[in-house]
Amino acid sequence: MLINSLQAAVMGIGAIIAIICLTGVMLPAQLLHAVKAAWQYPAAMYVAVMLRLAIGVLLLLAAPHGRFPMAFAILGWIVILAALLVPVIGRVRIGRLLDWWSRRSNLSIRLWSLAGLAFGCFLVYGAT
Repeated sequence: MLINSLQAAVMGIGAIIAIICLTGVMLPAQLLHAVKAAWQYPAAMYVAVMLRLAIGVLLLLAAPHGRFPMAFAILGWIVILAALLVPVIGRVRIGRLLDWWSRRSNLSIRLWSLAGLAFGCFLVYGAT
């Protein structure tokens, strides 16, 4: 079965999510440190919003072509909503959330990263 460029893009996004989350499973403290360091830049919030908007729109556009069209459409809208909420929540509160995560155990970060790894794999599989 041939895949179109939208499906390939979703597969790429899913693979990137899976790789990042695999890093969180294997090296939770280092991943959290990298995210906290990146969040120190004021442009990080704008990048977070734009990436979420792009991924949400991509999921909506790719939904009819994948294995789980309804799931991808719902995920697309959830990601777009998340993008719109980032500026409402603000850099300071998100920074506090990152500080809160840094006080969690490595096991809890690993478990959430494992869930993210499963999500990334779901995107890759569902896009075909």
